[in-house]
Amino acid sequence: MEFTFHHTGHLAAELARLPREEQQFALDWVRRIATTHVTLAHEFARRAPGLMGRMDPRVIEAWAIQLCDNYDRLASTPPCASSRTRTASCSRAMPTRRTCCSRTVAGVLGNFVLGLAGRRLKLEQGEHAYTDTERVFLPAITASLETAADNFKLAKATCAMLWAQVRFGTLRVDLPAACARYPDPDRALRQLHGLETVRLTACIGRELPGLHREMERLRALRDEALPRAGRR
Repeated sequence: MEFTFHHTGHLAAELARLPREEQQFALDWVRRIATTHVTLAHEFARRAPGLMGRMDPRVIEAWAIQLCDNYDRLASTPPCASSRTRTASCSRAMPTRRTCCSRTVAGVLGNFVLGLAGRRLKLEQGEHAYTDTERVFLPAITASLETAADNFKLAKATCAMLWAQVRFGTLRVDLPAACARYPDPDRALRQLHGLETVRLTACIGRELPGLHREMERLRALRDEALPRAGRR
């Protein structure tokens, strides 16, 4: 049990200024998020008035879902951080005009993957990007670059890399099992992931040189956006 003492008068006043439809949208999501944690719902309500009217509702929905998913994931990771710390961490990735929402571009990316693979790989939302050879999972929102166009291209490049895992045999081997015989299996798997990324990027470069050039441009943009200590 955790007691909270949130002041909601100013939030009600802000929400009251919104059109009725936007008020209802925000309040519906406040109620849903409150089932995960009331402080998380308070954080959503605090930020929602500034997003309504200038953001696609689907982007706001994706952010709300990601808030709850991230909170639940952090809560189940030992040692468990305090709810205040988890809420602050989950709230950081607030959507902006530059955000690319996987739900809004699913049709376009689905056709793109169909063109690559010759068969439709179903696009679904996941905590991170991966494929099980039948489906491609993307995060709810992509917002690590400065423009919506580049974030869309980053989602597209991610789909291309996941397609390459299927096309060029990455998933034909049980990689965790192959790394298990090493003294540090996790480190071995990270190193294998790095080598495999280089190999698949080269494969894309041979078969899709135009896409490869765009991916290299995006890689440079992401490196510039990362704090120096976070670069690899």
